[in-house]
Amino acid sequence: MSNKIVITEPVPAIGCGGSFKTAESVFPLLSPKIEGSWSWSSEFRWKQPSDSNPSVTKLEFMSAVIHFITSFEEAKTYVGDLLAGRGPGECPPNHVGSHDYSKHARCILFGRGYTEEQVREIHSLHGGKGVDGPVAWIAGDPTVGPPPNPGPGGYGPGFAEKAAESVKEALSKWIENGAQSEEIIWY
Repeated sequence: MSNKIVITEPVPAIGCGGSFKTAESVFPLLSPKIEGSWSWSSEFRWKQPSDSNPSVTKLEFMSAVIHFITSFEEAKTYVGDLLAGRGPGECPPNHVGSHDYSKHARCILFGRGYTEEQVREIHSLHGGKGVDGPVAWIAGDPTVGPPPNPGPGGYGPGFAEKAAESVKEALSKWIENGAQSEEIIWY
């Protein structure tokens, strides 16, 4: 029986996207959703199940995003500071995100407003800089492209739920594969 990584608390994330409207609709849906047995830890840590409980545990969850960046130039400049636990530097916080910089990011989420080239450039600049270990790099599949500009009612029924579920599935894939890779996971 193989052991899988168990994450005992939500995964702090940095969000990069092109639209506040999308972030406002998707990020609240990335709240903890836990399935299976799990152990609680008073501090953020990654744990293996014990030999006495080798069952496979599936956890699918995200924390509220710590900081949201809408500009490619700001992402290139400030993602490294956020990953290193230095806060956003001179990148002004906006109304999206918890702004709790005491929690170090273990995940970077890119919406489909970022191109494949932009995601790869930010990844090459800041990969391997996570304070607490490897970081999940999760990005919208460039072959799908962003949805059209939203009207007053948003992107339509189910858009936010589908996007949030896709992100959670990508994070689960990273966790199930050992939570050690910094390869980009496309959703």
